[in-house]
Amino acid sequence: MNKKRLFLLSGLIITITVGIGLYWLYFSKPDGLPDDKKLIDYMNRYHSDMQASDIKAIIPADEEHVFVPFVRKGGEYGASFWTWRKRDWELDYISSAGEPKIWRIDPDDPSSFRIAWSFSPDSGLEKIRYYLMRDRDFFVSGGKETYLPKVQMEHETMLDEGSYGMMELPEEWKSVAGSLADSVKKSQPDWFSFPVLGIHFGWIGYDENGKTFFPDVGDSFGTGGSNIDYMQMLGENDIEQPGRKE
Repeated sequence: MNKKRLFLLSGLIITITVGIGLYWLYFSKPDGLPDDKKLIDYMNRYHSDMQASDIKAIIPADEEHVFVPFVRKGGEYGASFWTWRKRDWELDYISSAGEPKIWRIDPDDPSSFRIAWSFSPDSGLEKIRYYLMRDRDFFVSGGKETYLPKVQMEHETMLDEGSYGMMELPEEWKSVAGSLADSVKKSQPDWFSFPVLGIHFGWIGYDENGKTFFPDVGDSFGTGGSNIDYMQMLGENDIEQPGRKE
């Protein structure tokens, strides 16, 4: 075998080896999550004040994204978000309190978003109304005028079957958010990003008597990735509610 063929063969072998390695690193199927003890140890190392003591559930968003609600030593309920990345489960975000949060798994794709919450069963919270909202707006960019009408959508979740959980956005929300994203992409293709839409999410809690109620979660703290957003606590005066009767 002459040197040229040997060189080409060596290059081919290296390319195949690198390709297999990259596939194994980035595209291989996820392993199962570590056991509860290892998860707790990792969370407490990640944030020394977290004091996680008990895992309440393992709730997958998909094969590579998992929500893990947990209990702290003082009895408070916390929330953690895990992503399979480079052959390992990484803790993307952890919070000492379980108020509702939006997990933007793909920040530009509303169909990937998840709403997650983690409350104590003794919190007194009976139901939550979630809201997708956008204020009226008007802007001009590149000589193009764009009017954004007000958007308000509501979804109610009862907590009688569990004080923690995770859900996809309702289908109507996905459809509206996707349509809004498409319209802005068409009118402002060089300026588009999902936050530009002005869409935000909020929630109102209610007790067993149907009265507005927000559990006391104390001084909460969290740390981690940028794709987890706290949902805004709303009052009923923040909501346009023609004709509503409680």
